[in-house]
Amino acid sequence: TPGPGVFLPVYLDGVIPAALARGGANPSDGSFWLTMKRLEQAAESDFERHVPVLREGFAGFEEKVESERLRVEAQAAEAAREGDADLASQLVSDFMARTFEEAQRRADDLRARIAEADFAVSAAAGRRFASAREKYSSRRSQGTPSADRMQRFVA
Repeated sequence: TPGPGVFLPVYLDGVIPAALARGGANPSDGSFWLTMKRLEQAAESDFERHVPVLREGFAGFEEKVESERLRVEAQAAEAAREGDADLASQLVSDFMARTFEEAQRRADDLRARIAEADFAVSAAAGRRFASAREKYSSRRSQGTPSADRMQRFVA
């Protein structure tokens, strides 16, 4: 995926996961939409650096979902052919619940990884700035020629 999105099948014959029903005008915690929105916002801090993290985080998951999807759909179709609509519905409902729970967990983990990476970059930048400021201050206090010229220029 190019961004934080991931393909997750939804079956109208099943019970839609609660995480998809949460939200509305004021999204609430536990909402899958809000989880993915927060992940997207975290990634936007440095999209070029964070996209590989997102791809890695969802890579194996998408293949796992696809293979399980094929198996569950075949089982649900067989149950429906045998006249057991309740079993067919239960199979796809359970699959959706498992899939969305894992996707939500992965998204939360990825957001935490991105936040840690952003903090590390900010801390490193702060150290570089402090070091540069210290060098400039020590040159100035030592009366380096450039500092002396600057003082004469300003005076």
